[in-house]
Amino acid sequence: SYSRGVFSTTALNAVSQALGFAGNLALACWFGTRSDVDIYYYCVGMAFLASTFFGNLNTSVLVPEAMRLERQGSRDDAQAFLNVFLFGYLAVGIVAMVPGMAAPVSVGRLLSRFQASLIERHADIFSWACVFFGLSNVAQYLSDILASRRYFALSVLLGIAPKLGLLAFLYGYRGSWGIRAAFLGTCVGLLVQICCAVFFLKARLGWRFQWNLSSVGARVWKNIIFSQTGHLVGAAAGAVPLFLLSSFSEGTLSALGYGQRLAVLPALFIVQPVAGVLGIKLNELRPKEAWPEIDRIFRGVWHGLMMMLVPISVFLVVYAPEVVGLLYMRGNFDAASARLTARFFRIFAATIPFLASTALTTRLFIAWQKVRLSMMYQIANRTVFVLFLLLGIRWFGALGYPLSDLLTWAVYQFALLPAIWRHFSCVNYQAAVARAGRIAAFSVAGGTAALACSRFCGNGNAWADLFTGSSICLLVWLSQMALFEDDRRLVAGWLRSMVRNSAPGAGG
Repeated sequence: SYSRGVFSTTALNAVSQALGFAGNLALACWFGTRSDVDIYYYCVGMAFLASTFFGNLNTSVLVPEAMRLERQGSRDDAQAFLNVFLFGYLAVGIVAMVPGMAAPVSVGRLLSRFQASLIERHADIFSWACVFFGLSNVAQYLSDILASRRYFALSVLLGIAPKLGLLAFLYGYRGSWGIRAAFLGTCVGLLVQICCAVFFLKARLGWRFQWNLSSVGARVWKNIIFSQTGHLVGAAAGAVPLFLLSSFSEGTLSALGYGQRLAVLPALFIVQPVAGVLGIKLNELRPKEAWPEIDRIFRGVWHGLMMMLVPISVFLVVYAPEVVGLLYMRGNFDAASARLTARFFRIFAATIPFLASTALTTRLFIAWQKVRLSMMYQIANRTVFVLFLLLGIRWFGALGYPLSDLLTWAVYQFALLPAIWRHFSCVNYQAAVARAGRIAAFSVAGGTAALACSRFCGNGNAWADLFTGSSICLLVWLSQMALFEDDRRLVAGWLRSMVRNSAPGAGG
């Protein structure tokens, strides 16, 4: 069922993201903020941008089109259609691997502003990054296919393999291979993920890996162009800060990577799986014109995410130094690294609610197939981001990147309002925004009280400050529930869902 899919996928995704974050902690402990870690996070960041670009192609065009073909009774056509792009991803991966393996120094000089001597000394990191890029796109595509067949939990479960590979290879080979062990372990895990997904598709779903280029009609190519033009601009805009920051002092990109990955952890734990399942549900309900059900589900998911993420965001902003110190301050991660990481982390943590909001509204654009409108918003959003970024880096240095990101996403929420009111009128978005504003007001009040208590009554102990602050924020959260019936109903629904889905025989 839909609710069971949300519950099981979120739980498994929590395990997956916890393992991914454990890898982040291992990198910080064993390597700190060195120059080779700067290159590693630069390469991972670039590969992630490309992966996001192709991931959007999967969720906004390919999967909805395959579902449409299958609803028309053409399962073989749907498989042939998806296979065209599966082999396309394989081809893209091979094309990326060739220059990365043959001329990594040239690739590094072309795509970054690292010093030439640094690129030459760590050229093989760029080689492994190209292999990682090729494998990750294929693995993600297969995972999206499984999710579209309602194997939500399996798609997340297989995604654990690369995280386990990274941890295993770091533990076993960090002494001899250094940071390269992280890439090698991840690539081995991706191969395992791909093989298991292919085996499941073949054995359980009777998948036939035959492709037919004619199954990709002109309408699909048109949607791809409109959809991906905006995201191509987005990927290019995302590469700009990495390119500019690669010329900064040693440790800047590492601290940025540690802070950003810690800040997005709540969104990855919660938003990613919930938005994915919501997207599948909206794709099913939109052709049926089930407007009241769409409104109920969308606003329910929105309300739930805001109830969780807004208080978390405020708490992390207030206690950024303490959180970073407790999680990262060990091994080769020194106090200077912690201070710089905390500065990045604090700003990125403030963007968490905006990322959740954008993830949900994007699913509306996809379900309604408003590809051209989505493209226009994407281009405008990323153009504004680059303008803010250039000014931000000039005025604030490396911190200009997260500040520009925060400001852009805040402005974007207001820019979306006319499109939502006009094209998605079945969703009572005003009520959703009003709830988010109410939650934000209570959360900021709780965070302010917690900060005042820590500053004037604290004894400098990080654990004590975090305990006191979290207790105050929890009391404010409970007070909010006591005052508003819709919040009480929401939390009661969570508890019932947890009991129902954890009961014996409640698998999904």
